[in-house]
Amino acid sequence: MQQNAAKQGKELSELQSVLEKREKEKQSLQQRLNVANQQLKEATSDRSLAQKMQFKNQEDLNNLRTSYFEKCESEQELIELITELKEKLLVASQYYHRIQQKYPELMDETKY
Repeated sequence: MQQNAAKQGKELSELQSVLEKREKEKQSLQQRLNVANQQLKEATSDRSLAQKMQFKNQEDLNNLRTSYFEKCESEQELIELITELKEKLLVASQYYHRIQQKYPELMDETKY
């Protein structure tokens, strides 16, 4: 019976040793899991920030494209207006010179 008790004591001791070893492994794995979860949380946060920045950059690019398109349209409208004014001023200048040649007396009166 003593032998049986000694055998059971030895088995109990071995089981306690295995249990302690498993507890240490469990703690180690739990720490690794916590580190992995923290890294995942940081990566998710980084990805979210990157997505927000990408969205903002895309919006900025779209706004710049719109603004550039509007500036190009405005420039074209100004060129057309200047061309039209140039033509009208040329006609007015020619008309003024004809009047000046045809009625020189009017030009003398406008000097005063």
